[in-house]
Amino acid sequence: MQRYKQFNIFYIPIIKILTNFIIKKSYRQKIRYNLLKKFVYRPMLDYKKYLIPKNIKLYNFETKNKNCNINLFFDLLNKIQKNNIETFLYYDHCSGGGTESYFHQQVNKLTPKQAIIRIQYLVHEDLYKITIFHNKNFLFLYDLSYPNLHNLIKRIAVKQIFINNLAGYKNLFEVLNYIKSLNCSKIFLCHDYYSICPSITLTDKQGYCNLPEYTICSKCFENNYKKFCNNIVEWRQYWNEFLNACDEIIVFSEICKKIWSKIYPDIANKIIVRPHIVPSLRQVSIQKHTAINIAVMGNIMLFQKGCEVINSLENELQNYDNINLIVLGHYNPKIKETKVIKNYNRNDLPDLIEQNNIDIIFIPSIWPETFCYTAEEAMLMNMPVVCFDIGAHAERIKKYNKGLIINKNINSNEIIKSIINFLK
Repeated sequence: MQRYKQFNIFYIPIIKILTNFIIKKSYRQKIRYNLLKKFVYRPMLDYKKYLIPKNIKLYNFETKNKNCNINLFFDLLNKIQKNNIETFLYYDHCSGGGTESYFHQQVNKLTPKQAIIRIQYLVHEDLYKITIFHNKNFLFLYDLSYPNLHNLIKRIAVKQIFINNLAGYKNLFEVLNYIKSLNCSKIFLCHDYYSICPSITLTDKQGYCNLPEYTICSKCFENNYKKFCNNIVEWRQYWNEFLNACDEIIVFSEICKKIWSKIYPDIANKIIVRPHIVPSLRQVSIQKHTAINIAVMGNIMLFQKGCEVINSLENELQNYDNINLIVLGHYNPKIKETKVIKNYNRNDLPDLIEQNNIDIIFIPSIWPETFCYTAEEAMLMNMPVVCFDIGAHAERIKKYNKGLIINKNINSNEIIKSIINFLK
């Protein structure tokens, strides 16, 4: 079975190479996904089912025992209920990013008299994962049955429900209706724009769509997101009813409040602006040097995160002497001169900035980020920062004395010239 698992993972780079020749990006992504689903995800699901012969599976992190008794999970659940532990229920996705960082911040705040039960839908495995966090311990349960998930929730006396992220959930509208039916306080957290559009980032092929009139939205929805529901009106109607059933809508910037209020004016009085609290980083001190070193931080593998912006910037930088590009994060460089440092500890960021004599940090994101941790980290280190005039990070960088805002429509050469002039 181990060889079987490795064999299917082996298909991933082959599929990527075979589909690289497809020029149109939307076709390339669709064909690539279908091939991955057929040769990787579906066989891996069969492999998971082999490991999970029954409906539920428990993994205990303390004993590292995948075959431990299922009663361990329910013993902890019963202990929480019996001792009147204040319990919070989180609905979440499993895609990492800022949503994941936010969730673990909440876990770290738990007192011995509090617990979190987290529900996640694992898209590629087509199963639910339920995790209990209490007193610095956690156990999780895999449940392949949606009805069994409901039965489990009924056993829990929940104080509040936090809808952290529902992107990717199967039978989404059924999930929304079920959460609405639960008799307790509900708080919705706006980490992305999934409740406005299935695109999640409000981007089309050109970048940020700027929330156009309904006729344009409807055409885009019909061309790209028909699998979700009939049209954008139905999508937003379901979400509007759900958001109205929530007690609070938490956004992380003023720009996000404006966006949600524009689409759902009925909920404007429930929206609370509450920026993320980002752990501190020490301020850096850069030694004198001759070259200009531009750094990009974070995962830059996606179009929305600015992958194509950096591709173009790399090509343009070949026409300049003494200007270097350093990526602190995940990125596939197009030229050998681009330096990429993929894996590092967050606390090492100031050291990496100093070791590479970084002059400015560029945030190339082309979608209206709801917060942007990397921008906040750059400012905590007292670094000059440049970004496009879009999103929550631009909102904060405008007020920062070392911030540069550039027009999102300028080309790579103009970006470079703007940075040079700013650093003079």
